[in-house]
Amino acid sequence: MKKTFSASEALRYGWELTKEHYLLIVGTALIPALIQWVPTIIRSVLQFSYHSADQLPVMLSLFLGVLGLICGVLSSYASFGTTLIYLHLIGKEKTSLSDMFSPGGKLFLNYIIAAFISGFVTVVGLLLFIIPGIIFSIKFQYFALVILDKKLGAVEALKMSSKITDGVKMDLFAFGFLMLLVNLGGLLLLGVGLLATIPMTTLAHIYVYRKLLAQTEAK
Repeated sequence: MKKTFSASEALRYGWELTKEHYLLIVGTALIPALIQWVPTIIRSVLQFSYHSADQLPVMLSLFLGVLGLICGVLSSYASFGTTLIYLHLIGKEKTSLSDMFSPGGKLFLNYIIAAFISGFVTVVGLLLFIIPGIIFSIKFQYFALVILDKKLGAVEALKMSSKITDGVKMDLFAFGFLMLLVNLGGLLLLGVGLLATIPMTTLAHIYVYRKLLAQTEAK
């Protein structure tokens, strides 16, 4: 039996959740951004104090570089945790901003490894004939969700994502294009519309994942 999902149903569900939990969603967007901005803010203050970036002491510049790296990792971890919060919202489970930092180092490491493998394969595919790269990007799009949802390793998550998307790649490509159009519409509204369309389409994406996962596991 062919796996199916409704794009309109997914977007409608994503919109309802966005409206219902908007303050929480805003928090999940702000925290990773604020973490990422910390080194920039500190650097700006120090540059003002020293009148020029060239006058910053070498050790201080080195410290800012290390701090930037650490904050980048922490911001990525928080963004990874945001996906867990969205999974809870889709499943109508109780969740809060504290869940953003709950996945744990092991799952985050699995995510980094899977992201590297998926990215490498996709780029190679794009460089060769373009279409294989698009196919691989669709095939592996759910690996982060699988890692958080099923607590799988990197390779296992990629394999599971491949199984979930099997037989529906064209449908998922069309759905991805639809979500792109929705976000472009948000961008046209002076960019303000993105504050609504990005969480809506992200939640819709996860909704489709859960629908396809259930059908995959039922086989």
